[in-house]
Amino acid sequence: MSNVMNKLTGSKKLFAKMTDGFKSIKQKFSGEQPEQAIEVDDEINTMICPVTGALNRLGLRSYFDHIVPSEFNKMSLIFIELDYFHDKVRQFSTKDSDKYLQQIVTEIIETCCGTQDLLARWSLKELVLACPDKKLTDAVKLANKVSTTINKKAWPTGTEITCTAGAAQANGEDLHYLINHAKAEILKAKKAA
Repeated sequence: MSNVMNKLTGSKKLFAKMTDGFKSIKQKFSGEQPEQAIEVDDEINTMICPVTGALNRLGLRSYFDHIVPSEFNKMSLIFIELDYFHDKVRQFSTKDSDKYLQQIVTEIIETCCGTQDLLARWSLKELVLACPDKKLTDAVKLANKVSTTINKKAWPTGTEITCTAGAAQANGEDLHYLINHAKAEILKAKKAA
């Protein structure tokens, strides 16, 4: 029992550190002045994508490693794929690609994320939104909101960035299964469109 409590406490501490890391990186990209200086240690810096300010795969894995099984079973995951972004990156400069990724992440964090949700950059064109204690029906609504938010965002003339999002909920499965299930939901959404 004490092992579960230690893991739960560790999970909350890690979440608090990651949240502070998000705040400091978001402030750096947006130019906001922090109300108070937030120190982000080197361990957290290795878990955050320097381009977007979202968690990277290492950060997401570390977050999931600190979740007790009872918390994980309540977890919903939203997998977000930027449609044809890999092809579009070739049209943009690296600076523009990074800027668009920053805007996408900022838009999702500001308009779609709850206080406990964590956003991670999975690859060049994929993001993962981890939603603790979110029912699947609510996660599906949130996935639709993410897609609508990005798809309706006003981009510079000649630039069109869209995304598709799929949601899944853990039911005793591991992270690998959960991600694959959410990816399968994206394929269903693309076929339905």
